[in-house]
Amino acid sequence: MGLLAIVLFVTGIFVAYWVVHAAVLAALNDHYKTRAHFEATGEWKPGHWNNKTVPKRVSS
Repeated sequence: MGLLAIVLFVTGIFVAYWVVHAAVLAALNDHYKTRAHFEATGEWKPGHWNNKTVPKRVSS
């Protein structure tokens, strides 16, 4: 029974890591695609939630 508990615990940790990793990568990908589009065109197209505000341009 102890070995089964260890295997289930390790599997649970692996699955939790995989889910969080996928969510973070999806969020970063969306952010950088939106940012790159804004920098190239000046058009702000947020994701489907549509609650982002247009960023201020930074003078460089």
